[in-house]
Amino acid sequence: MDPVPTTVPALVTGASSGIGEHFAVALAERGHALTLVARRRDRLDSLARRLRREHQVKVAVLVADLETEAGREAVAARLEARGPWILVNNAGFGTRGAFVESMPGVSRQSWRSMSSPSTASCERSCRGMSPRAPAG
Repeated sequence: MDPVPTTVPALVTGASSGIGEHFAVALAERGHALTLVARRRDRLDSLARRLRREHQVKVAVLVADLETEAGREAVAARLEARGPWILVNNAGFGTRGAFVESMPGVSRQSWRSMSSPSTASCERSCRGMSPRAPAG
């Protein structure tokens, strides 16, 4: 399978650190324009400057908290405005150890607040992108 052309931009949620940051770097290395999404503007701005400098790519920053409806709407609006996109839906948090073993230390509300925004933003984003997706 051919790789996605570098003319296709990428939007990475949870881009301020960890796996999201690594995805952003890898996509910039390939030459994709990026939109970086997370809650922490300072980290997003720092990463954006670094990627522009090291890889000469266009980088936009979108500060959004995907636990909120407003944050999810901001991401969905960005995806609907232009496309198609590579979507790396990575926002959330992690725990150490086996999932079942980590459950007692993490509240059900915390798990819901992590999974619900990702699911909702992915569903909304896919609906917004699908009219522009190439056939086949």
